[in-house]
Amino acid sequence: MESQLGDLFLELAGNAELKRRFLASPREVLAERGIPVPEGVTLKVLEDSENLRHIVLPHMPSAGKHAPEEVEKRQSKIVVPP
Repeated sequence: MESQLGDLFLELAGNAELKRRFLASPREVLAERGIPVPEGVTLKVLEDSENLRHIVLPHMPSAGKHAPEEVEKRQSKIVVPP
């Protein structure tokens, strides 16, 4: 799925109409590409700009302690562009 998302992001960079649709209806665009989104999950698409970066806090299933491997796995999905 990560490579499918990467391909989509590359396509969005060169296709203004697709980008507009993705910003408005991400679930629909993802479904068209065979990328499933579980029922009950709400998607919010934010776009970084030259002077604005978004930080997403990863979901942690419970408020208790987490195994270091779980925390590391979730942190590995955090991307901060230069």
